[in-house]
Amino acid sequence: MTANIDGAATPRPELAAHIDAAASAWDSLAASGRRVAFEDTPDRPLQIRLRDDDDNDLGVLTGVELFDLIDQEGGIPMASGGASVAGERPADDRGSY
Repeated sequence: MTANIDGAATPRPELAAHIDAAASAWDSLAASGRRVAFEDTPDRPLQIRLRDDDDNDLGVLTGVELFDLIDQEGGIPMASGGASVAGERPADDRGSY
């Protein structure tokens, strides 16, 4: 992070690109009638759910699947071999969401 004249922190360019991709992914999901919901109840671990506009459950996502979905919907290119260009995690080979 860097600070500009007024003291506000700005992310490094590569992080800013991922933040922009996440915002684009949320917009893309909304445009296609889908959204991500986080459910945290006392009797089970946090669940990440993909839902449609009618609140139908489209499935439970793992953390890796959530980030893969963000990359896919946000336009982060995948390198050969299935890893994101940043190479931070392997792609999930279960198909598209």
